[in-house]
Amino acid sequence: HKGIWGVVSIGVLLWASMPLMGTLRTAFYNIFKVEKRPPFLKTKLLDIVVILLTLSFLVAVSFSNVVFKKFLVLGDSTVLYNIASYCLTAAVISVFYLVFIPAKVPFCYIFAGSALTTLLWGIIRPVFGLFLSYNPQYGITFGSLKALFIIIIWIYYSFSVLLFGTELIANLRRKDVLLLRGLFDETHTDRRTQRLKRKFGRDYKAGEGIFEEGEKGRGNDEKESRHGKREKEIDASRRLVEMRFDVITIFPEIFNAYLNESILKRAAERNIIEVNVHNLRDFTTDRHRTVDDYPYGGGAGMVMKPEPFFSTVEHIKSDGIPRRIVMLTPHGKTFSHDMALSMSRQNQNMILICGRYEAIDDRVRSLVDEEISIGDYVLTGGELPALVIIDSIVRLIPGVLGDERSAEEESFACGILEYPHYTRPPDFRGLKVPEVLLSGNHRAISQWRRKEALRLTIARRPDLMQRIPLKD
Repeated sequence: HKGIWGVVSIGVLLWASMPLMGTLRTAFYNIFKVEKRPPFLKTKLLDIVVILLTLSFLVAVSFSNVVFKKFLVLGDSTVLYNIASYCLTAAVISVFYLVFIPAKVPFCYIFAGSALTTLLWGIIRPVFGLFLSYNPQYGITFGSLKALFIIIIWIYYSFSVLLFGTELIANLRRKDVLLLRGLFDETHTDRRTQRLKRKFGRDYKAGEGIFEEGEKGRGNDEKESRHGKREKEIDASRRLVEMRFDVITIFPEIFNAYLNESILKRAAERNIIEVNVHNLRDFTTDRHRTVDDYPYGGGAGMVMKPEPFFSTVEHIKSDGIPRRIVMLTPHGKTFSHDMALSMSRQNQNMILICGRYEAIDDRVRSLVDEEISIGDYVLTGGELPALVIIDSIVRLIPGVLGDERSAEEESFACGILEYPHYTRPPDFRGLKVPEVLLSGNHRAISQWRRKEALRLTIARRPDLMQRIPLKD
């Protein structure tokens, strides 16, 4: 019976401690400005886990020196024992923060808060002991409740220290918010900015909120408060990519297979790019989801209606992220490697409008910043040109290709066609690899490749020779 009553007592103690955990949890939600609360049952289970972690922490701190002296051979150095105790305490508090903090935070920030909390705890323990030793009258004042008095004071201080560390973590996270708001100013295109964007892409993965409601950028606080606006939470996956493509089409399935394979898929997984495909029919107003109609003045074919395009573009731009709107049309400027290189360096987000049927209503051109064609031939729609443009731009963004030289040495990258390539075996059905490539002489190989590139260009694309300087 004693064992059963012991288990019941522990259960009652855990349940009685939950209001304290609930108060602490509310403080954490307020610090991180999180309004959504988890379900009641999940909250209670998590509170039990946190209480057990807290008890484990207290036990670990109380007996850390004894454990270290018994199992670690550190000599007689008190400093080393204190360092080991400090590291253990910081590790336990880090786990506590990982479980309790209701937001995505890089571990380095959590460890910084844990280190500060541990330091404050280490300072107050001897101070609290001195307070009790120099004030023995508290036992007379509180009588049999003196132990409860000590526990209440210690819990109060412990919560204060925990919240102090939490404030440090939250402020470090808000520093990321302010820095990101500056990074996503469209005028920033330098390499340092791109490295920082990739860093944030690693710290805050797709689908995780980073900008909370009420958080404002530097210098905008007064303006925002005057207008009474509240900042909406913005998904990190929408903010941390280096370049964003939004494609408008009536055949979104065309893009799925290509975008979910190879280089483009890896670039999206690493938050370097984001491609969103929007079905134009989702922005129609009739039950038949009509996107085309007969042309005024008669003629062959159907013309795509303007309303769905305007509605789709307005929907895409409603998040406030600037984008350049490009329409794929035979009337446009011919797409080239130089254009792809320029766009990849600008990291400018793009909306690509894909047409179908005979034409797009000419009023849609009032939305467009630029018209692009991929060649002097006719296609059934703009989907293939959109994929061509996306692929050509993305592979030039730093970090997409495994070897940056791959993009630099390809055809048109240097103004001329690329040299021939060979791989194993050295002799296939009497067709042999040039001896110079097997020689290991890098200077001779470089000269051969340059000579072959010029020979192929003169033979197959002599028009390109007019575009390169004579010294090349």
